[in-house]
Amino acid sequence: MTRERWNRVTEIYHAASEQTPDDLPAFLDAACNGDADLRREVESLLAAGSEAEDFISEPAVGSFASDILASHAPAPDQMLGHYRIVAKIGSGGMGEVFHAVDTKLDRSVALKTLSSLYDNDPKFLKRFRNEARAAATLNHPNVATVYSVEETDGLPFITMELVDGQTLDHLTPENGLDTAKFLEWFEPVADALCLAHERGIIHRDVKPGNIMIAENGTPKILDFGLARIDRRDSRSMSKTDITAPGQIIGTPSYMSPEQAEGAKTDARSDIFSFGIVMYEALTGTRPFRGPSQGAIVQSLLYDTPEPVAKLKPEIPPTISRMIARCLEKSPQKRFRSMKEVHSILHDARSAVDAGISMDSFARRFYREATAPSRLWWAAAASVVLMISVSGWYYFSAAPPGPAFRFDGISIRKLSQSNNVAFAAIAPDGKS
Repeated sequence: MTRERWNRVTEIYHAASEQTPDDLPAFLDAACNGDADLRREVESLLAAGSEAEDFISEPAVGSFASDILASHAPAPDQMLGHYRIVAKIGSGGMGEVFHAVDTKLDRSVALKTLSSLYDNDPKFLKRFRNEARAAATLNHPNVATVYSVEETDGLPFITMELVDGQTLDHLTPENGLDTAKFLEWFEPVADALCLAHERGIIHRDVKPGNIMIAENGTPKILDFGLARIDRRDSRSMSKTDITAPGQIIGTPSYMSPEQAEGAKTDARSDIFSFGIVMYEALTGTRPFRGPSQGAIVQSLLYDTPEPVAKLKPEIPPTISRMIARCLEKSPQKRFRSMKEVHSILHDARSAVDAGISMDSFARRFYREATAPSRLWWAAAASVVLMISVSGWYYFSAAPPGPAFRFDGISIRKLSQSNNVAFAAIAPDGKS
């Protein structure tokens, strides 16, 4: 087996290990894309010595994989360099996250390690460091701060701000957020994504699980592990995108159509994912649903979700239209940048904070959105100017000279008001 083939097998295996037993078959159908040998190799890792027909009904990560991860993961009170592990607090697509204490600075940190399945794989090591590189360039109050990228005894890890709070998916009520709370959380998140996009950083995995709401109510974006970096400045000329052409990256329920098809992505892909998150936060339901991951991907590729305003009539039409535009299948039909999305959210939040009714804000937004552009005003002014000049020339033209006769016809008599400006004799000389 080639290294590239093994990288692909391990990548699908790790993603499959996070699927539920019910979703696993459809996920493998989509990820393996008809490659029977690839699927067998992934299933052999998942089965880990068990009978092939039993692996779907059991936890996706079998005892074999669990033993590897358990032997690799640091235990409570274990020291990694000058960091003391307190407890495991979560796991992600590429590693595990621990609450740790920096004994030098006496502060709590979140310490993220790379899964033992990948720590000897240069490709995944590069992606792991890519997460730190992406997030470390973002100095924004709504992005979790990265402190350091380190390695101890061959184990690479990242230390970052420990955010005390809950992720958005745990805080969204069954019927969705009210408008004020929605704007309070999503306006700053949109601003943070604006900064990321300005730095050439595309998150590619915007979802409720990657938005943490701190105990003080501050939202924070987490996990730039799938980020695509395209930075060009005076200090460096670099483009970092370690995914291969056609490779599917992201979480199926929140990815854009171009991500699902393995096509090229840009900032508009984040806008689509952000639209899904906003839709779910306001309504309590996802816009694209299905009994399996494959069905969900099928839905996001072909289905048009019900408008937010139809599911929750109290939501201002402006917000509903904004989300609908974020969810356009074609990137060309979405907003051109996250700045436009943030501008709408910012104006709406300002209206709410100022006590202006959302109906008044919606009417004002509609007037502004439908007002003639400057180009139309310029065109109208040009037409008026042309008419004015033509009128001035017409009425200020010198009166014709003495009438002359040609075959008995007086040119001046052609006009009762005696203001002929132009005249010509017909070829036959009769008119």
